Amino acid sequence: MLCSCEQTERSNNTAHEPSAVEAETGEVAPSPYDGKTLTAYTFSGPAQGSNIQIMLPEGFSIEGSVIYNRVQEKVGEFSPGLLTPTEGLSNSDVLSIIAGNQALQAEELQIDFSSYESELIDSGSLTLSGVEWQYAVKRETYDGEDTQGIWNAYTFAALFDGKVLLISFYDKGEAQRINIDQYTPVLQTIEVR
Repeated sequence: MLCSCEQTERSNNTAHEPSAVEAETGEVAPSPYDGKTLTAYTFSGPAQGSNIQIMLPEGFSIEGSVIYNRVQEKVGEFSPGLLTPTEGLSNSDVLSIIAGNQALQAEELQIDFSSYESELIDSGSLTLSGVEWQYAVKRETYDGEDTQGIWNAYTFAALFDGKVLLISFYDKGEAQRINIDQYTPVLQTIEVR
């Protein structure tokens, strides 16, 4: 997988709307993306002939398909990026896939989110810049080189011209705090070419 970047800056002042879980608990986790200068990256994933442009906060980087923050902690990844389903998918199919209820059969590979040990916390859809995104938030254990713990995995998926884009973000913050909207400023910048 190839990732190249070009330096582009943009101010990002997106208003925050609380998710259903935030409204229920009254707690809103701060977004690492609000009001930050963003840098453009172009990512070429498994699907042939397609590139994904994404804007990330200044100091973030992409290595392979993994997104790192300023201190080189894994905070997201293209999971695995853009794929070509072997059969047509609806938005409800996409939501079922990322929630772990069915596998995704794609020309490039098969993905099954049910194989992860996780607890589904929230799922639904949101529309950003005319794109309908499906999301699933799961509480999962992570295991890194020197660290173990639990994080909230936010998996987002959208259909683009018959292909499905999958991207995940990880939050090691308080496990009880769920903030879907912290990632909307970045999701709004995604373009598939």
